Amino acid sequence: MLATIGRSILIVATFAAPLVALAGTATTASAQPGGPGGGRGGGFGGGFGGGFNQPTLTTRQIDKYAKLLDLSDDQKEAAAALVDGYQGQTRAMGEKMRERMEEMRANGQDWSDPEVRESMRKAGEEMRTNRKKLDDGLMSDVQSLLTPAQTDKWPAFERAVRREQGVRRGLISGERVNLFDLVEQARLDEEAAKSVGGILDDYDVELDRALTARNAMQEEVMSKMMELRQAGNVEDMEKMLARGREAAVRVRDINRKYARQIGEALPEETRAAFNLAFKKASFPEAYRDTQAERALAAAENFEDLSDSQKESIRTLKESLGRNLTSVSDRLATATEEQEMNATVGTLMARFGRGGRGEEAGPIADARRERREMADTALENLKRILSPEQSERLPKAEDRGDRRQDDNPGPRRQQQRRPMNDRT
Repeated sequence: MLATIGRSILIVATFAAPLVALAGTATTASAQPGGPGGGRGGGFGGGFGGGFNQPTLTTRQIDKYAKLLDLSDDQKEAAAALVDGYQGQTRAMGEKMRERMEEMRANGQDWSDPEVRESMRKAGEEMRTNRKKLDDGLMSDVQSLLTPAQTDKWPAFERAVRREQGVRRGLISGERVNLFDLVEQARLDEEAAKSVGGILDDYDVELDRALTARNAMQEEVMSKMMELRQAGNVEDMEKMLARGREAAVRVRDINRKYARQIGEALPEETRAAFNLAFKKASFPEAYRDTQAERALAAAENFEDLSDSQKESIRTLKESLGRNLTSVSDRLATATEEQEMNATVGTLMARFGRGGRGEEAGPIADARRERREMADTALENLKRILSPEQSERLPKAEDRGDRRQDDNPGPRRQQQRRPMNDRT
């Protein structure tokens, strides 16, 4: 019963990441990087951490942003010790909530009981308050380690942490993209990096404002959605869903705006690769590499290929690439249309099917076509190769794919893009 209620909360508050975190706390005490919240003036509680079971700051982030703050080795060690202590406290907090939920289950308490729901609401509010204190304390303690010169760089550090955590709270396609990461992965030369530096500076500030506004909205939804659900007030739930979508779209559109500017500023030889990386980051399920593409990439590097085999593999790879691009574009378009038109009713219906998507419709059709196209290409590749060569192709289980190319499970979809069709 509790699991069903938890899923229902996730549905009706699709754009409320704090509720997602609450559902996670009820089932696990795992700690993952969370989302952002207010800046120095507004405090870091709740919003900065992004969820009850998600740390505001990790030791990995200390290492990553040490250069930004120009931290000494001693400062990094001290900051890491603060983070370790903080994470121990957040884990204990999550464990306490989990134990409380387990106790309710063992005692046969039912979420349909108003007293039980009110008890858990109060427990959640108490936990949020305590997390706010922990989050504020951690950031204050880390800042206290800085010299005056380093303190001047603190706002940039705050934005970097909020950005890294905040994009992970995104729940529509394109909202989870971090352009700083894409530029870093592009490994631009010095001249190209300089050409996009000013664009990234503007992106940093504008995205931070949008993330902060979105997170404030999520906190509001957190406080209201449970009450609306209990009252069966679907009309107001729809309004909250629409408000959440508007805030999410603002973040997504900022990513698109600056990705376009960066692409235009890059030299032609790197522009296409960057634009493709942005598409893949925006719609990871639509553009994820298939097993056939991985097999073709491996096969073309075999040293025992004949000239005829090389030409056949090249032709097959080019053909598959063109066809997959077309169907993946359709899948991305259909996915976005579904996200923009989702209602509480359609989300409830989807979870009523156990998190599976429609068996028919644009998303299911495109995903099926993509899968069949890749399967056919893989079979054709094996016909080109000898049996011994085919045995050397990478297997799906080598990556743990297990047919996930175009059939992601409900858990993966919840983590990456809950609004999308789940087939």
